[in-house]
Amino acid sequence: MAQRTNSRLQEFRHILVMMRRLVGEDLRHLRQDIQQFGQLRHDASDAVDEAQDMESIETLTALIEQNNVRLRGITHAIERVDHGTYGVCIDCTGAIADKRLIANPLATRCRDCQESVESVHQQARPSVYR
Repeated sequence: MAQRTNSRLQEFRHILVMMRRLVGEDLRHLRQDIQQFGQLRHDASDAVDEAQDMESIETLTALIEQNNVRLRGITHAIERVDHGTYGVCIDCTGAIADKRLIANPLATRCRDCQESVESVHQQARPSVYR
């Protein structure tokens, strides 16, 4: 596969920057929701309401963590664009196909290497059917 042009890399960078902005907005809204639940919790009329609020807070906290992980991935991808290593497989140093990067802009492995990693993880996972 031919080396990506600078304009192609900048297209991917633009996509990543937009993703970062959207995830940042989601994080801001989730944090606001948690603050609102914290304020409402003081007004909880009974144990059931309080339990439901705690469950909602736990769910929001999990979503925040997922978004933080995604944000770190996006930041690393932007850094790879800036360093000229975006689209290069971290295992074999081959090119990651544009189709794969369009489908998953955070991909760090080519399809073959990713399938190998997943195969190893699948084999290592205990199965009740073996």
